[in-house]
Amino acid sequence: MFFPKEPPDLVRRRVMSVLHHEPPDRLPVYDSFWPEFSERWRREKGLGPDVTPEDYYFVDIAVVVAREEFFPTRRRVLREEDDVLVRDDGWGRIVRTRRGGYFYEELSHELDDPRKLDRLSFDPPDLDLRYAEFSKAVEREKAKRCVFCKIGGPYIRSSFVRGTEAFLVDLVRDEAFARELVLKVAGHLVEVGKESLRRGRLQDTGVWIYDDMGSSRAPMFSPRTFERVFY
Repeated sequence: MFFPKEPPDLVRRRVMSVLHHEPPDRLPVYDSFWPEFSERWRREKGLGPDVTPEDYYFVDIAVVVAREEFFPTRRRVLREEDDVLVRDDGWGRIVRTRRGGYFYEELSHELDDPRKLDRLSFDPPDLDLRYAEFSKAVEREKAKRCVFCKIGGPYIRSSFVRGTEAFLVDLVRDEAFARELVLKVAGHLVEVGKESLRRGRLQDTGVWIYDDMGSSRAPMFSPRTFERVFY
């Protein structure tokens, strides 16, 4: 099946004109799809493995992420127990999940004691293994879309290395420690973002920053805490 393609220069101008507050030829489209959806979508439409929903629905923007984990060199499966995997996920956590599952149980965290913060040292942001797949994906997407890179935000990444419950308690009981951790995490993420811009030659587009700071009911902490610790 043939899908007409728009020239990548036209797609890029469309996106950048909106960011520059200029009228585009049409509103740019951004969407992303879970791999399971893409597989089922192809199957139900009878399409081959090279066809993507992004191409079919004329998605204009691609957001490509490098391996921003704190410890990518440590990422590995530690144990296999029937259909359960115990692994180091590279974020300073040991997690347990079912094979093929998305959600996980956190078993331990690198920063289980605030006194360890001064000794906490992340793998270098310019480590080549962070960008091997990233660089390929950027070049592939530039042939079709306007490409941005991405980093995670300081709340969710800090909670990875500290533990969600412990970090939320820190925000109440030891705000000075929480702020120091956030600064260390944010410094790492910023350097990964800068290196992603450089390696992807994306200085003319930019970095998207993703964070998860709320539930479906309310923020995880007050706006005042956000301003004092994260902003």
